[in-house]
Amino acid sequence: MITRDDYRRPLAAAGDLEELRGMTLWEAFCRARDQAPDRPCLIEGEHVLSWEAVSQLSERVASHFLELGIGPGDVVGLHLPNGRAFVLAHLALAKIGAVTATLHMPYGTHELERMLGFTEAKAIVLPARFHHSQPWRNLEEVWPRLPHLKWAVVVGGELISHPRAVRWEDWLESPATNPTWPAVEADDPFALFFTSGTEAPEPKACLHSHNTLVSNAAWVVEEAPLAAEDVVLSGSPFTHLFGILSLHMALVRGSTQVLLDRFTPEDFLRACIQHRVSFALAVPAQIRDVLSYLTQHPLNSRLWLREVRTGGAWAPPSLAAEVRQHLGAGLVFHWGMSELGAGAYTHWTDEGIEALSTIGRPTKGSEVAVYTEEGVISQAPEAQGEFLFRGPSLFLGYYRNPAVTDHSYLWEGEKAWFRTGDQAQLRPDGRVAFLGRVKDIINRGGMKVSVLELESLLTKLPGVEAMAIVPEPDPRLGERAVLVYQGQEEISLEMVRALLEAEGVAKYKWPERVLRLSQIPRTPTGKVARGILRSLVLDAEAAR
Repeated sequence: MITRDDYRRPLAAAGDLEELRGMTLWEAFCRARDQAPDRPCLIEGEHVLSWEAVSQLSERVASHFLELGIGPGDVVGLHLPNGRAFVLAHLALAKIGAVTATLHMPYGTHELERMLGFTEAKAIVLPARFHHSQPWRNLEEVWPRLPHLKWAVVVGGELISHPRAVRWEDWLESPATNPTWPAVEADDPFALFFTSGTEAPEPKACLHSHNTLVSNAAWVVEEAPLAAEDVVLSGSPFTHLFGILSLHMALVRGSTQVLLDRFTPEDFLRACIQHRVSFALAVPAQIRDVLSYLTQHPLNSRLWLREVRTGGAWAPPSLAAEVRQHLGAGLVFHWGMSELGAGAYTHWTDEGIEALSTIGRPTKGSEVAVYTEEGVISQAPEAQGEFLFRGPSLFLGYYRNPAVTDHSYLWEGEKAWFRTGDQAQLRPDGRVAFLGRVKDIINRGGMKVSVLELESLLTKLPGVEAMAIVPEPDPRLGERAVLVYQGQEEISLEMVRALLEAEGVAKYKWPERVLRLSQIPRTPTGKVARGILRSLVLDAEAAR
């Protein structure tokens, strides 16, 4: 069970607390529901649920959770794709004050055991099968080693027989028992999101309250702007903080959410056309997949997209022009983290290289600074260094890891700054230029090489499906750059150097080796798994 005693965030890092909305997710949902209870809330394939229907079904699920002994502060894992079950369970847990712990669908037995055990989850909701995987069988294998896990709620588990497994469909068909609902406050624990783990072998669980996430979604809604008449679609999974932002925005604003259980370019475009989606969220890799698909399958139907938001990985400014040309929508760049939600973003009306080469401006009530190489915290224009953030959307701490939580803050007098691990430069107009992860700087004999800079230029190489620049040890220089790529065509080191020379890039920045892989390793949220990639580079070098 998680209580407020588990919080570790210093209040000095919370920024302007007056900007918090003071609402639980359930309260925000009910406010939107009451505006138009009969309007579509969720669309999944041919199934449409009104706001009133979602309310009734969520209360039904909430009452059944209470019957199982799940209550305020108890952790429940949601190992679900983007679908009605996720939304109903998430709302139900919010209503009774339980804590959602999101578990990505690609997770296998190792990840399930580790994360359910770490959070001491009391229950899990999961499908019996999901495309080619069998989540229920994975759980069965590890359940004997999870003493805190009491219940599993199985979606589509008609043939499952287990003394502590209940069928989701039975819950939906049986009415609520009119329980006494627990009192839930906006500052109560609400959700655990595991960091993506592109660098660290052990992910960390970020603890949020209703206030931090619901307020964050409300700020984005205001500045989007998102209307109740909009139809929203996320290509990113709700188990990722960028994906669940889509859901929270729709629930806060009263918009219709289209549900896609897994992303493919064809399914994404089909859903956009069929349901007249006007507002979409997708990570850069998904957007590129959509644009690539359109080159082979031109559309015969109109798209209604007004705005596409992207985040989770860096994207070049040129992507905005491609989205405008092929999808007819403005592209908004997001910068965010599991620790703070949407921390900064551009505006849908932004145009020009000066605006689109940045991650925009920070969210309401937030401040940004950089920690320079000289060890100075600076908010001066043009200052560059590790990106620092403080604001009301900051997480409450890394769950059960107070030492790491404390280490993630820098103090400036009585003011605390969260260390993001990113590199940034502050622009005079208040925007922030993203320069990559702190660890994405290669130190070649004392000369600093930006991984982000090289990757943005090398996207021009022909036939490259995915790529990354990673460092490898060098006995003389310390580190040197290696280009790792996935693609059908052979890319030579000479081709790489010729392109960079034509771009006027200094020679010390040029990669010194090229490695081709059949598949670039990625995290469950689609980011390049750079820690794994560096190990593969070292193994390939040792085998030479």
